[in-house]
Amino acid sequence: STLNHLRNGQKMLQWKGLVGSSFALHAKAITESHQGKHLFILENKEAAAYFLNDLQGISNTKSEILFFPNSMKIPYQLEDTDNANVVYRAEVLERMNSEKKLLVVSYPEALFEKVPSKKKLVTHTLKISVGVQYSIDFLNELLFEYQFERVDFVYQPGQFAIRGGIVDVFSYASDLPFRVEFFGDEVESIRSFDPASQRSMANFSFFNVVPNVQSTALMEEVSDVFSYFGSDALVWIEHASVMEDVIRGLFKKAQKIASESTGEFIPTSPEKLFLSPEQLEKSPQPLSRIFWGNTENNPANAVIEFKTIPQPAFNKNFDLLRGDLQNYLKIGRAHV
Repeated sequence: STLNHLRNGQKMLQWKGLVGSSFALHAKAITESHQGKHLFILENKEAAAYFLNDLQGISNTKSEILFFPNSMKIPYQLEDTDNANVVYRAEVLERMNSEKKLLVVSYPEALFEKVPSKKKLVTHTLKISVGVQYSIDFLNELLFEYQFERVDFVYQPGQFAIRGGIVDVFSYASDLPFRVEFFGDEVESIRSFDPASQRSMANFSFFNVVPNVQSTALMEEVSDVFSYFGSDALVWIEHASVMEDVIRGLFKKAQKIASESTGEFIPTSPEKLFLSPEQLEKSPQPLSRIFWGNTENNPANAVIEFKTIPQPAFNKNFDLLRGDLQNYLKIGRAHV
């Protein structure tokens, strides 16, 4: 029914009557048939983490399920940026540019922070491939331009090291650093490795060097994360009113911080760095959307009803569990 509505051009649907993890089960089934990218917006970070776990638990292709977190706790407070979350954001954006199908799980605080435009990210992403020639001096200068730090041994994203014909690079879009071995100016091999033990993990034919997506250079040209989703993408929104309230509150806080700034620091306008309530209303409009959770006042074209109920509390009583399962078996037979 959901797929039929989408194929018939109805871009806003409403799901009602789903309880617990039943939403994840039904949503995953839709993603199997509705190809393209999917963005799941949960009401907060905790709910997003639980939903991510549900999706991964029922999926055979966990690599296509990604988490998109926020990187700063307070607008403009760059010193409080969570470096691990910057890496997650960089990985999601890089893969959004290069892959056709992804399931991205997020929440309002993460969407509030704008990201480099697709064009800006592409121009600041370097693909290094086996068999291709690169000057090591060129890589050295380019990595400095990308604001990478040159060190003796890499151990965290944003670092690189050069020792003779070997270049180690820890991209912001990778969980592990890469070791590039040259024969002259030609890349002979690329391997990921453990920075603690220096042990090689896997061989690759290429990898992408992605800088810090929150860096000043990349944030000169920004967009919201919705712009990374193609026209065939599907956006799933839990509690739309909560999402709107969170974005509105964060934007007011950003405006207040910007207006009260004094001294030499002149912050970039909130409209440039952060998602405003007006932009939140406009940006997802070209995309198909499914609302669930609190479904009041959602402008849906059609409502799809589900009849799920919460699981009873068995309190470790297996007789109750057996009786409940037998009852469902009887109901199932009665409907055959």
